[in-house]
Amino acid sequence: MSVLREFERRLEGAVEGFFARAFRSGLQPVELAKAVQRYAGNYQNVGVDGVFVPNVYRFELNPADHERFREFGESLANELSDVVTRTAAERGWQLRGPARVELAVSEKVPVGTYE
Repeated sequence: MSVLREFERRLEGAVEGFFARAFRSGLQPVELAKAVQRYAGNYQNVGVDGVFVPNVYRFELNPADHERFREFGESLANELSDVVTRTAAERGWQLRGPARVELAVSEKVPVGTYE
């Protein structure tokens, strides 16, 4: 199953990267929200006490995208953390601690994409 999950992740990244480069509209917050939901679903672990998902997420963004998101201040990271918390609650997943999302700058990431 993990081979298929990895293939799906790579295919999604290639498609999203293609459209981001083709249209150059810049990264949108909703793309980050979908990404944290997808990541949580892909990296859940079943334990004795239930299903656990990651509680810390880090996005690396192109400097131009990161600069555009600076106008939101901490509210974007807080809102994305809330997306993780709400998604986990809706799907019966558990977090090992409070959800936290970090937005970092990386020159290696093309405009309109994230890692």
